[in-house]
Amino acid sequence: MEKSLQFVVNVPIGDVDLGESRDSSFEDVKEKICQTVKAISKSKELREEYAKCFCEELGKHADLYANIYKAIDKGMRNVKIKGMKGLNYKQMLEDRMPVTFDSVGIEEGEEVERMWLADFVDGKWVEDYVVVRRDSYDIEKDDDGAVFALILNGRMLVKAPNLKYYRIPEDVYRIADHAFKDCPNLEELDVPYTVNDYEIGKALKLGGRQFKIHLWNWSYDGTRSEELEKEIAEGWTDDQGFVYSKDRKRLLKAAPKIKEYWIPEGVEKIDRLAFHHCIFEDLHIPYTCKMDDWPVEEWPVFGNERIQGNIWPWEKPYSEKDGL
Repeated sequence: MEKSLQFVVNVPIGDVDLGESRDSSFEDVKEKICQTVKAISKSKELREEYAKCFCEELGKHADLYANIYKAIDKGMRNVKIKGMKGLNYKQMLEDRMPVTFDSVGIEEGEEVERMWLADFVDGKWVEDYVVVRRDSYDIEKDDDGAVFALILNGRMLVKAPNLKYYRIPEDVYRIADHAFKDCPNLEELDVPYTVNDYEIGKALKLGGRQFKIHLWNWSYDGTRSEELEKEIAEGWTDDQGFVYSKDRKRLLKAAPKIKEYWIPEGVEKIDRLAFHHCIFEDLHIPYTCKMDDWPVEEWPVFGNERIQGNIWPWEKPYSEKDGL
């Protein structure tokens, strides 16, 4: 017996117009779907409208729903969607169940891909909804062969060089999951204070190899210049051992260990190595220190999060703390 459904959609595409409401055989609808798929795939707006109408109408006919969408999927397979970049998630997900709808757009400045998957599974009709938010970064390559992605305020190590010893640069804040995958010669690795334990732990686990790791809590080079050492010797020291410049606008050196400390308001600058080998539980930075305006290379080295406590940058005077 020939199956039929009420097919209602108003999306004209080229010479094909599926606009009128009528009774159509399954084979007829299937054929028209296959004819229009390639044209639809070239326009995000048309594809979204097409899928919306199918959801509303074909959803009323569960016995045909899967077959119709399989026809769409078959027609769209290997069709590149205009504007789509990066990994082909549609192709990767097809092993799970047919991808019934796939669109790419920009939402809040990010490229977002939305996919619907639907099929009969164990006697039930199952629908999966997948949202992929895609970020893309420019990359650069160091002389030693390391590959980096340029992220906000620093770099991400995408691929480590295949060297016996490698020191990850201090401007690296993230490590890609498979950064150490193709490094059979790597035996020893220096990890800077800027990389947290989760980032390095995940990458090492997925790299599948064991080698010697040095986790740095502070900067690789903690040597202060002679000029700075002289300024510290001639500076003003408070009752907790913190040393400031003579005009008290720069914090030059912190005490070795402190539970909670409030940097005085009026201080405008913190020397990059002021907290070298200093451990604290809570550090308050006054609103007069506008660190967001400083170049990244001048940011203080507070130490890795595995040893340090909380850092509280204030946007208002300390006296207004009850209102924050």
